Amino acid sequence: MDVDAAFSQLSLESYNLTVISIKPDKIGQFNVTATIPKSTVQHYDASVQNGTAQTHLSGTLDLDPNVLSPTSKGKYITGYVGLPAGFNVSFIDPSSLRLNDAIPLVPGTRVTIGDHDSDGIPDLIVKFDRQIVKTLFTKPGNYTLHIPGNYVRSGNTVPFEAFDSVYVR
Repeated sequence: MDVDAAFSQLSLESYNLTVISIKPDKIGQFNVTATIPKSTVQHYDASVQNGTAQTHLSGTLDLDPNVLSPTSKGKYITGYVGLPAGFNVSFIDPSSLRLNDAIPLVPGTRVTIGDHDSDGIPDLIVKFDRQIVKTLFTKPGNYTLHIPGNYVRSGNTVPFEAFDSVYVR
């Protein structure tokens, strides 16, 4: 499927986007640069699955701790979720966040906003149960974890995804 065919199936109008460029990344995947009214140029990722184009916003994730030990008695793994400039993390729907599509936030913990990496861009701070997260790992090594979620504003939902790596001893 070519780029034009892929994006003729994608309803970018529902996100109020104006496409500036669509560049093939690899087979079935494209990088889309678009403008958002009253905002700056943002980058979305899109892929074609079964002939249907899907788009999502690329976020950032920093997990702490980055090194996990099977004998650790720690209670939580903290996730710092960021979005590109122009997207306010306060519009992330916390109930949509699932580490590796499976592990929800710890019930009863506060979701807060801070600037974990001191870059001037706010991060959403969330907690995952460390003991449940450790069940994702079968042996020592490096693992890439992802967190999908939804950015919801003015009745529009834009999915996003972010990644980080951890080392398991």
